[in-house]
Amino acid sequence: NVDERKSLFPDKIIPDAEAWDDVKARALAAIEAIRLRYTGRRVIAVSHGGAILSLLAEISGGEIGPGTITLENAGATLLEHEEQWRLLWCNRTLETQLLKGAVEG
Repeated sequence: NVDERKSLFPDKIIPDAEAWDDVKARALAAIEAIRLRYTGRRVIAVSHGGAILSLLAEISGGEIGPGTITLENAGATLLEHEEQWRLLWCNRTLETQLLKGAVEG
């Protein structure tokens, strides 16, 4: 978990971990390949938090990414591509949607 990782690696350097730029490049290549293969269709993709955060950081121009958000387990993010990628919403879970409905209800 995040707290355990922070205590084990306070300098944020994890031995033998994949470099952040490599994670980002791999995630961007994957999402582009998916876009090209399934143009005009809705697609669901599942990944780990590091890849998701790298995409969010790239698409949001750094507004959302590591250090700005903690991704929930099984959280959903909705992206759209027209001429470029656009973030519609991120990090939604059934629990957050139920709570939102109760507040708005």
